[in-house]
Formats: sequence, C-alpha cells, structure tokens
Amino acid sequence: MAAIAIGTAGAILYSEATTQSAAQTGFKLRQISIYIFLAVCVLLAGETLSSVVRELVDRRNDDGSETIVMTPEQKPYAVHPSHSSGKHVIPTLLLIALLLLIRKAFFTATTGNSSAMTQAKANNEALFYPLSALPELLAVCLFAVRGLVPDRRELKEREIERSWV
Repeated sequence: MAAIAIGTAGAILYSEATTQSAAQTGFKLRQISIYIFLAVCVLLAGETLSSVVRELVDRRNDDGSETIVMTPEQKPYAVHPSHSSGKHVIPTLLLIALLLLIRKAFFTATTGNSSAMTQAKANNEALFYPLSALPELLAVCLFAVRGLVPDRRELKEREIERSWV
C-alpha cells in the first residue's frame, strides 16, 4: 500500500512539477516505489519457492492415508491431506512468481533510470510486450488453473473443519 501511495505521489509531483527540484523529487519517489515493488516480487518468489519445497517434502513423507479426527461430542470425520487439489499447482505457482519477477525486473531496469537511452528501451515495443505486457497477461491467466485458487465450497468445508477441531 505504501509503494502505491509513494508511486502515485511521485508521478503527480513529477507531472505537475514547475521546478527541476520538484521534478527530481517526484522521480525519486517513483524510483522508491519501483524498488519496493521489486522487493515484494523477490519476497513472493522466495515464499513460493519455500512453499514448493515444503510441499515436496510433505508429499515425500505422506503415506496418502486419511486421519480420523474426533472430539468428545462429535462423530468421527475424515481430514484430507492438506495438499493442493491440482497436480499442476506447484509448477503454476513457480511460473507465476517467475513471470511477475521478469516483469518487475524489466520495469526496474528501464524506469528506474532517467537516461534517455533507458527510457527509449522502456518505450520500445519489441522489449515492452515480451518483457512486461506478456508476463503480466500470462500470470493473470495462470490464476485460472483448476485447483490453484480454492472454490467457495472448498473454503466453507475448510472453515467447518477448523471450527470442529
């Protein structure tokens, strides 16, 4: 949220600047915002990699059996393993993180510098579309992979299971 506010303030200050000092301040605020977003993307990639490793270790140690959970005033019910439902979830999450990292790295490399040559690269369609627009579009489309985002019924079942335990 802070990165959005800083970036917006920087863009407004830069576009409405009447002095060189105000324009520089706006540009610096935009740079700070870009670097915050890059750090968030790196953290996202790290968390995704950590989750993948944890999931692979869990799968290796899991015997596939269900556990019966029961409280004193309940009938027994089965608790399914906590693995994601789709078999392509792990590669999909890794691909999404990689695509977002590529996109943000391109923006950081091109808009984080005020030189005319770098700005020309940012506006070059041959670089912009494959390194910015396409990764963003593919990442958004990949969120539609079945099993990646739980449906409402599955979320309600999980909520019920948690309240009983």
